[in-house]
Amino acid sequence: IRDIWTGFSNNNANSFSSGFRVDNNNWMVNSCPSSGPDAVIIGDTLYATFMSSASGKYRTYLSKSNLISGTLGTVSNLTGTITGLSQQNYPRIASDGNAMAIVWKQTVNSISQLPILFTNNIANGLPINYDTVDLVDITNTDIAMSNGNIFVVWQDDNAGSVKFRQGTYNKAVVSKLEEPVLPSYNINPNPFNAETKIQIEQPLRKAVLTIYDVSGTMVKQFKNISGQTIIIQRDNLPSGMYLIQIKQDNKTILENKLILE
Repeated sequence: IRDIWTGFSNNNANSFSSGFRVDNNNWMVNSCPSSGPDAVIIGDTLYATFMSSASGKYRTYLSKSNLISGTLGTVSNLTGTITGLSQQNYPRIASDGNAMAIVWKQTVNSISQLPILFTNNIANGLPINYDTVDLVDITNTDIAMSNGNIFVVWQDDNAGSVKFRQGTYNKAVVSKLEEPVLPSYNINPNPFNAETKIQIEQPLRKAVLTIYDVSGTMVKQFKNISGQTIIIQRDNLPSGMYLIQIKQDNKTILENKLILE
């Protein structure tokens, strides 16, 4: 199975203590895939783009994973149905703040295309329709973003050269409603063995605390929690990494990793 995984480091790449799958296509192939993945982190979300032929056709995909829980969320094609499309490959991704763009190569009616998908706020998702950077004789491509600029380079087989194109965009204005101020909290100890204590600045009222394992399955849930101190007992939970989430009035006010030794 040639699905895509990611390794995760929280100490400047000195070590990669955990990893998880960002691709659930289950592509069975007895030879090496022709292109690898690329990814960016925006907030607590890992956006990964890659090619897979699990469907029997070479197609490009985008997956979203939660870095706090280390679990895959969604996997979707970069495009819908395109008349005359024979294959897609070599996707690359870049971001700048909340803005994100993806380029790749595709062949439509025997003509090579270099499409681009762009959004200035990934919270709104990617558009349905793509723009085209260039046509004909396109192989590999790459993209970078910085300070309202998009830079795309690609290999032109016919010209025997590398080409370059630049574009600009307006950054999204993120309102205060999109950046709620969450109460501060402390979880100590973490990692822990028998029990840990959560101290939260804002007193809870009828809150719901849920613990998920790395697959996203709920393993514990406590309702009607009140006060500023919560003690979590290990009970029979096995060692490993978990996600703890506290919701109040259907709003998430705390989300963090828990590590059981």
